[in-house]
Amino acid sequence: MDDKWRITLPPDARGDIQRGQALFVQREGNQITIAPSTNIEEFKRELKGCVRGSKVPAKKLKEIWGVLHDHD
Repeated sequence: MDDKWRITLPPDARGDIQRGQALFVQREGNQITIAPSTNIEEFKRELKGCVRGSKVPAKKLKEIWGVLHDHD
């Protein structure tokens, strides 16, 4: 970690992560997990039509998925 709190990932740990890509960072105790962030547009495309007939209201699903907007 440098003096600006940036982390350099070694080449063998990068996998499919691209330069400039948003990452999800989570801390659990002494462990930090870094993973590619979910692309919301891709996520919506993959789920389109999957929740038809769900008993969970759409607004609640958006809240669970973290895509709730001010206009909702």
